[in-house]
Amino acid sequence: PIDSQPIALSLTMEVGAWTYHYGNKSDYSWELARNFCRLFYTDLVAIQNQGEIVYLNNVLPRHRTYYWIGIRKINNVWTWVGTNKALTKEAENWANREPNNKGKNQDCVEIYIKRDHDAGRWNDENCQKKKRALCYQASCQRSSCSQRGECVETIGNYSCDCYPGFYGPECEHGEGSRTGTLGEGALHPLGEFSYNSTCKFQCQEGFELQGLDTLQCLASGNWTAAAPECAVLATPGRGRLNCTHWHGDFTYNSTCTFSCEMGFVRNGSETLACTALGQWTVRPPLCEAVKCPVLDSPGRGRLNCTHWHGDFTYNSTCAFSCETGFVRNGLETLECTALGQWKGRPPRCEVTRCPKLRDLEPILMNCSHPLESFSYGSVCRFRCTQGYFLNGTSRVQCQPDGHWSDKMPACQGKLFCHVLASMWSSAFPLQWLTQARGTRSTCDTLETNKFIWA
Repeated sequence: PIDSQPIALSLTMEVGAWTYHYGNKSDYSWELARNFCRLFYTDLVAIQNQGEIVYLNNVLPRHRTYYWIGIRKINNVWTWVGTNKALTKEAENWANREPNNKGKNQDCVEIYIKRDHDAGRWNDENCQKKKRALCYQASCQRSSCSQRGECVETIGNYSCDCYPGFYGPECEHGEGSRTGTLGEGALHPLGEFSYNSTCKFQCQEGFELQGLDTLQCLASGNWTAAAPECAVLATPGRGRLNCTHWHGDFTYNSTCTFSCEMGFVRNGSETLACTALGQWTVRPPLCEAVKCPVLDSPGRGRLNCTHWHGDFTYNSTCAFSCETGFVRNGLETLECTALGQWKGRPPRCEVTRCPKLRDLEPILMNCSHPLESFSYGSVCRFRCTQGYFLNGTSRVQCQPDGHWSDKMPACQGKLFCHVLASMWSSAFPLQWLTQARGTRSTCDTLETNKFIWA
């Protein structure tokens, strides 16, 4: 169990050759659930047979959102992600009327545990739904199959798929001095691995051949030279290589185990062994950066990312900014963690707001709001009711900094009559002006005598 790990606790169940693990605190999307399993165990569980299904349904606790398993639709084919092999018709265990792709994009698979009906069966689901991660930890050891075959996990036991030249339950028996295989690369004119037989050798990608690429069986019963070796070219980037050599560096029975740094997951087999044919059992794995969900620019905003190990992967950082007139609501920078999650939620860009204006008589206000009420770009125009005059600007606009372009004007005093400047000095007595400030009717009368409105 990973109780000591600084993430959700998990529970463990042992089943013969391997153990099951399931998180009991956090629910994850399918991708995050797989990252969780690969980071601390082997992978999301791969269902082998009905016996395993019965066992899981009996032992696992019921959970309201059920459990993710290691099947996903790839190129429209349901595939076991651990082996990258297509799900066969014989191995299908779908619930009634499933898979139905209800709601579309249901490309991942959950298992119903202790459901009232269809218990232990599968359902296709949207990969973004959050469920418990159901993981397994493989238990094949380096010594399994005498390091002469592939260890195949089964429930309660394991079996050995022996490499050419070996046989037995643990591949413990050899077939003499054979150094080649039948088929391409081998020629036996007088019988298998006899006089004049020739064998050609080549290494898989990622390795180099050390020794002769062609051997011939002599009349003495010996080969023209020792079998060549396949040497590991290099440790995978962001990974570590730990090898055990029994007969010399990178020779027969040498085994090499690969692991990856934090924030990277292994894509390929964990352990390779050098066979009697001078070939490694499988290709070397790659260490690939854990991926985080792809981020998009926020509305009215911009996104600027730095990717160290690939787009939106471990240690990628993304900075958010907003257009003029908008402010960020949330974190400025997000970072992709080793668990494939962003350290925080993406922010939003919200329009800048100015203080709300109120129109009280005698002032009259008419505003237009291209975005939101009293926000960036809003324009308000002012005028006064009859009998008052405007003191200040007639138009203000909301600026990007959240302030109005000018102070709100005011409507002041009753309108009064005044004399044209050219007529002040002599045309009318001062008492006329005093009388003109009295009533509207007086102003109307005086207007005919060359008085005007202010």
